Amino acid sequence: MTRISGDHPSGKGDAVFDEKDYWRQRHDDHDGALRAVGIDTVTERANQLAYQLLADQYSRLLDRLALPEGTSALDAGAGVGAFTRLLHSRGLRVTALDISQTALDGIDLPITKVCSPIASADLPDRGFDYVHSFDVVYHVMSDAEWADSLEALCRWSSRHLALHERFLRLPQLVPSKIMKMRPRKQTMAVLERNGFRQVDEMPTYFLSKQLLTYRVADKMPDLFHRVDAWALGRHSDAAWVRSVASHRIKLFERTA
Repeated sequence: MTRISGDHPSGKGDAVFDEKDYWRQRHDDHDGALRAVGIDTVTERANQLAYQLLADQYSRLLDRLALPEGTSALDAGAGVGAFTRLLHSRGLRVTALDISQTALDGIDLPITKVCSPIASADLPDRGFDYVHSFDVVYHVMSDAEWADSLEALCRWSSRHLALHERFLRLPQLVPSKIMKMRPRKQTMAVLERNGFRQVDEMPTYFLSKQLLTYRVADKMPDLFHRVDAWALGRHSDAAWVRSVASHRIKLFERTA
């Protein structure tokens, strides 16, 4: 299928748009850069600091989980490999899954790589001790494929599943061509139906990714990073931080 012309899916052009083609092309355009997977309308520096903040918070959650070395892990929607590398550095046996071969080729690790959308990937049931998917499933625009993708993530995990996104209380009012966030109640229903319950949570962005501040944060990324790092690093478990934070990692455990 043909993607709409221009660097951003809001561009005018051909009538048919395919979000998978869009992401493959975006990886080709930004080969290895975080703008391929972050926000492509902000600077690379802003994306780097955002990913550093997320990695720091994720590391705190992984410290609490204490996965043993050799744990089999799947990074579903690995992108440029930011979290593939984090998991690999902790001694996990990682498989990276992504729809972009360009992205996978850029992950310079001795790991298994699978090029496929999540919903149609041929991976073994309960084939991984730990599965994570960060900021990926809400880019699946079809509701049926979205549900199939979550079902697949559950099916592949024998024990733990970690997801990162906004987890909105209500559906996204105006979905874009590449983003459709479902309400957290809908996500939780799929996970519970597949035998998973939430066992931990970690807030990841305090002010820098709020809908009304992320544009300003792009102009002063280091300042916003310092504020977020202070709030999250010192007060991650405080009610005032958790209530304000825009995103969070949710960790689920299989119960059946």
